[in-house]
Amino acid sequence: MNNQCIIIDALLGTGLNRQPEGILSQMIQEINHCPALTIAIDIPSGLYCDENSNHDGIVKADYTLSFEYYKKSFLFPQSGPYCGSIQILSIGLLPSFQQHRKPWAMVTETSDLRTWIPERSAFSHKGDYGKALLGCGEKGKMGACVLAAKAALRSGLGLLTALIPESEKDILQTAVPEAMLSFQTSKILWTEVDAIGCGSGIGTSQEAIDKLEQILKHTRKPLVLDADGINLIASNKMLLKQLPARSILTPHPKEFQRLSGIDTDRELQIEEQLNWSVRHKFTSF
Repeated sequence: MNNQCIIIDALLGTGLNRQPEGILSQMIQEINHCPALTIAIDIPSGLYCDENSNHDGIVKADYTLSFEYYKKSFLFPQSGPYCGSIQILSIGLLPSFQQHRKPWAMVTETSDLRTWIPERSAFSHKGDYGKALLGCGEKGKMGACVLAAKAALRSGLGLLTALIPESEKDILQTAVPEAMLSFQTSKILWTEVDAIGCGSGIGTSQEAIDKLEQILKHTRKPLVLDADGINLIASNKMLLKQLPARSILTPHPKEFQRLSGIDTDRELQIEEQLNWSVRHKFTSF
């Protein structure tokens, strides 16, 4: 068999609960050593549906044609790469069945974003599209602030204010001239702020702690907390109780470990993150 052939993998399905053995294991090894394009139907053979799996008995697919929803295992960094490029296809499930299913997680897709971003009137102005505040950046880490500011503006918001150290103003004014700058929390018109992000390149100095404390003091709107913003909470646990409900935290594994004190493998950590977010009334990780 050569690289002009196509292998259709439909050996095993979603009910697998143990590693393939015998002739099945041999067939999977042959598929993986073959240069042909491999397309898995529903799930790569040998991959567990709802668990993080990573062993020698899994087909390494170039494409996976799955049905209706992503399998849980598709979303883990260890097991997801076995799927290659994933295409979700409909098999005609009744809408009434789908409406009564409680999802484990939600995948944000382009079609979702289209429904969230309002159509713009030809007679509108920037004040019609919301005001956001970013608490970010310290000396030597302004690149993170620049990236966060550019991403915020690309989301479609109207006005962005970046709360940064005054000594670093030239960097942001040059890189993101659309952003307004503020150097003191006392100058922020808090009642006019619709969304707040904090943490990108902010550091863990006392000045950063003071900045976060001031943000929490002046608003009860949900925050998006990232990077050093999470590390500040991890090292100052009294701030955790001050975070508004439905805030969004985005830790990588080590940041979550610092925050929660939970040290476990990646699969169990995701379960712990879900449980932890429910306990603390946050939205997601």
